[in-house]
Amino acid sequence: MAKVAVLVGSNYIGTQNQLGGCGNDVRDMGELLNGDGFTTTILTDVKGMTYSDKQPVSVAGMPNKDNILSALGNMIKSANPGDELIFVYSGHGTQMLTPLGKSKEDYLVPLDVVTEENENKLISSYDLHDLLLQVPHGVKLLMIADSCFSGNITKFDQNTKDLDLKKIKPFCHLRSLIDSSHRSDKPHGDLTLIAGCKANQESTDLGSNGALTAAIKEWINQKSVGVFLNTSWNYTSKEITLKTLKDNLTETIQNEGITTQNPQISYDKDTGVIASQPSVENTPAPGKFKPGFLNFLHGLYESVTHEPIPSTVLTTQNTYTPSLKRKGENSPKLELVNKKNEDKKFKII
Repeated sequence: MAKVAVLVGSNYIGTQNQLGGCGNDVRDMGELLNGDGFTTTILTDVKGMTYSDKQPVSVAGMPNKDNILSALGNMIKSANPGDELIFVYSGHGTQMLTPLGKSKEDYLVPLDVVTEENENKLISSYDLHDLLLQVPHGVKLLMIADSCFSGNITKFDQNTKDLDLKKIKPFCHLRSLIDSSHRSDKPHGDLTLIAGCKANQESTDLGSNGALTAAIKEWINQKSVGVFLNTSWNYTSKEITLKTLKDNLTETIQNEGITTQNPQISYDKDTGVIASQPSVENTPAPGKFKPGFLNFLHGLYESVTHEPIPSTVLTTQNTYTPSLKRKGENSPKLELVNKKNEDKKFKII
């Protein structure tokens, strides 16, 4: 059984969007995971970090979009049944209105979004969702997102509140009706997300660590990495449940005086069957809907679920005004400027 981790921490050094604790987050999580037998790949813009034993932290590259997707994709592609995978992201998160303007889409913000002021370097929740659903059947993956607006960044099917209610997301069949290619057509592994906050909240940078990472470290130090991971993939046990873990992390963060940040845990369980949305009888083939009816379905879905329709079926060109925030002394914003006959550009404000 292989244990592999990709750890991404962006401090955005030298920019007005600079953070303090993200490099420390991946260093500290790396040290904990290395001690449990994991092979770790660290992407960060922080140089000269050392572990507690004074050994230097080996950095594989900068936390740019291509490096992040390559490292994560290679880890998933190389996985075999029985393997355990960890993906940690600590940095900025942002949101933008969908083209229909009914809801907001969530994004991770790699370093080159800021350094190049390039919208195309964002990693959308749909990009991330589709990549994570390629985790092979029999493999377990945990993602930790210590970033703003991260509560639904992977768009997994179940939230911790569903453990007792045994509910699935409403109108998931409508998404299937609109975009039958949204979900993977292959079995996938156990997938869990631990997010720093709800989709409409900001995550706190304490300077030394992100608030979520600090809470996870405290939990692990009280128990162990093994117990933490087993709990993260434990969808049925009545002993230490995901809800218990979520409540403990929330309490630890609140003990820091932070009352505006509520960690979230969601998951997509390995069922060993085709990972697709519930089937809909007589579903028309793609392209058979009349444009007016398709727009009606888009609006209905977003109005009911407050989630965007996959970008693959949206072609309307709109001007976005995203915000880019993670609490701390430097709370940045990105304004996307559109000018006639010019390419879209990011303006840091």
